[in-house]
Amino acid sequence: MNEKEKLFRSIVEAAASSSSYACCGKQDITAEDIYGKSRKENVSLARNIAVSLLIAFGFTISSCSIMLNRTTPAIRNMIRMDRQLQETSRVYRIAFRQARNVVRSNIKEEEENKEN
Repeated sequence: MNEKEKLFRSIVEAAASSSSYACCGKQDITAEDIYGKSRKENVSLARNIAVSLLIAFGFTISSCSIMLNRTTPAIRNMIRMDRQLQETSRVYRIAFRQARNVVRSNIKEEEENKEN
């Protein structure tokens, strides 16, 4: 697995963990749910967070569509939904910020490990 795939997977896992809640030590949403075809509201929101973070960290729409097994118009629709949810949903903004901070801290840790 190359660095790009590691970053992709860490972003998807961060989106899943920030959007889910733990019940009995088990997360409600997993990375497999984001890759899957589920249409549950919470999974869709986590998928939107993942796509917006992927775009923010430099992935293209076409690479997102290939890795998430979606069409390019579907990815564009998720970006549009992200903008709407950022304006209207406080819970979405909180989950987005939490996922972004987790990804940033993971990147910093990896850079520090490379230097040592």
